Amino acid sequence: MDGVIENTPTKLPRYLSYAKEKLGVNNAPSYEAALREKSYGPDILQHVDDKELISLNIPPGDVIRLKKGCEAWMRSPLSQSATSDGSGRPADSTDNSIRFEKVFLNPEGYASFFGDGIERAPDSAVPTDSEEFQECDRFHWYFHSTQLKQRVRLPPGFIPRLFREDDEY
Repeated sequence: MDGVIENTPTKLPRYLSYAKEKLGVNNAPSYEAALREKSYGPDILQHVDDKELISLNIPPGDVIRLKKGCEAWMRSPLSQSATSDGSGRPADSTDNSIRFEKVFLNPEGYASFFGDGIERAPDSAVPTDSEEFQECDRFHWYFHSTQLKQRVRLPPGFIPRLFREDDEY
């Protein structure tokens, strides 16, 4: 490999969409939660033991297809940029926004925002003492996945890139 292949939070759902569309793994999107729970992404999938993937209720044939396609996909331009449908095709320029929700834990509620992606939180956004952590842990960020037709929580350490500068994280 010519350099480091960076895994990002959007790569797994995009690879699974590609696997469904191009590799014939019809149930690929349904494997996302199990793979994410184990921190398996397309960057390392080919190194995961087949028995481990089968234990996640992925049929053996799908395991072979997923592992066979992931390394080539990670090296391809399809893995380099997220699109609105996860297929690797250019997003429709009139529909390139992502709906985010800031979900408050106590009291419950949420606020919706729109943006164009997610990014690593700056070091200053990562709390250092327990009091700040409790303050920060009063809400979670989610995005609406058009592929999965559901709300998906952003991974820890990532924040939305919102359109309006005055929208706070």
